[in-house]
Amino acid sequence: MTTLNPSTYLNTTHINECTKHLVSAILWKFLAIMCCLLGFPASMMVLRELLQRRRSSDFFMFSLTTSDTIFIVLIPASTLYSLLWPTEAIDWIYNFMDALSLFSRPLFMACICAECYFAVVHPIMYMTNRKGLVIRRVTSVIIWLGAICFTLVKCFVSGATKYLFNGTPLFIALPVITVCDISILQALKKTDPSGNTNIHPQKKQALHTITYSFTMTVFAYLPAMISFTLAGLIPNILQCIAETFGFCFSMTGSFMMPILYLDSVGKLNTFKELWRKYI
Repeated sequence: MTTLNPSTYLNTTHINECTKHLVSAILWKFLAIMCCLLGFPASMMVLRELLQRRRSSDFFMFSLTTSDTIFIVLIPASTLYSLLWPTEAIDWIYNFMDALSLFSRPLFMACICAECYFAVVHPIMYMTNRKGLVIRRVTSVIIWLGAICFTLVKCFVSGATKYLFNGTPLFIALPVITVCDISILQALKKTDPSGNTNIHPQKKQALHTITYSFTMTVFAYLPAMISFTLAGLIPNILQCIAETFGFCFSMTGSFMMPILYLDSVGKLNTFKELWRKYI
């Protein structure tokens, strides 16, 4: 059974059990359309915002949005190639790019939470560290290189091992996200010794980070991890359904994250006002 990207989901030359599950096929198509319609413009707006701000603290967010954009662009591109030029080489390339995005996205989210943790829990160390940008760049390079190695290995494994590989980045990222979010919340609960009741901008940013990391965990990362784990344990006839749901949950993150970020920086206020006024 091949990896479930749009080019192989319904057009594979192998006997694919996925084609027999109408619900899985419809769900995949629906989310793919939503991902393209919502995710691509949102990702472009996020990249534009980040490039205008040019803050070193947005480095991981830029990397995450880049990974999301790559994944979103692949959906219509892979579908087009599957219709016009359906070759094994093209399928392999897009399977590789899909897996690259699958691995890197949750790890960059974990990096965002870790940076927020140091900014809130250890603010002096965070503010006085002059090598912050270097650390971010080195970490990003390590993640991208690790994603490439992970993807290359994943392309040559099969069976239950493949499903474990799909869930590997989630097993790594979720504990980091959870620990950082809990630590940040505990730090934010402490009252200001000076008695100041105003919320510091750094704390506001931390609250936004917790909000969208928690949302991503509940609606994208955790369900995907459970689905991929089940796919390696249940009978073959149900593996396709579980794997499809895993990729669908993961795919929702590619358009949820940009929208959540735009909301946190106030770029969706106009849309909110129009929604309240006319709906």
